[in-house]
Amino acid sequence: MNYRIGIKKLGGHWYPDIEHENPLDLMLDEKVERALNVLDKNNDGELLIYLWETYTFVDNNTIVFNDDDILRFLTTEDTFDIHFYVSDHEFVISDSLFSLIEFDLNPNFHKTFYKIEISNRTI
Repeated sequence: MNYRIGIKKLGGHWYPDIEHENPLDLMLDEKVERALNVLDKNNDGELLIYLWETYTFVDNNTIVFNDDDILRFLTTEDTFDIHFYVSDHEFVISDSLFSLIEFDLNPNFHKTFYKIEISNRTI
C-alpha cells in the first residue's frame, strides 16, 4: 500500500499534517527540518511526502528504520528517538511522532520497505 503525508512550514518549523493531540508530538529533528528546507524549492512551505511500497531493498530512496528501535517501539513503553536511513543519511524522529504516523496511516514499517519521495506540489 502507498501513503501520502502533507507537511507544512509554520513559524519556521515543519509539521506533518496528521491527527494529534499534543503539537509537541509533531516536532521534527533539526536535521530533518534542514533537509525539508532544501527540498522546498518553491519556498512555499508546503511539501508532500509519498511512501511507495517496494518489495526489494535496491533503491537509494528506500526508507529503512533501525531494527532495534522498531523492536523497542513494539515491545516497550519507553520514550526514545527512532533512527531511520535514506540514501545513507541517518535521521531521527521521536517515538511519539512514529506512533502518530503508525496510527494515522497504518503502514507496516517493521515488515515492509518504502521508497520515499518528496514533492513540491500544493497540499
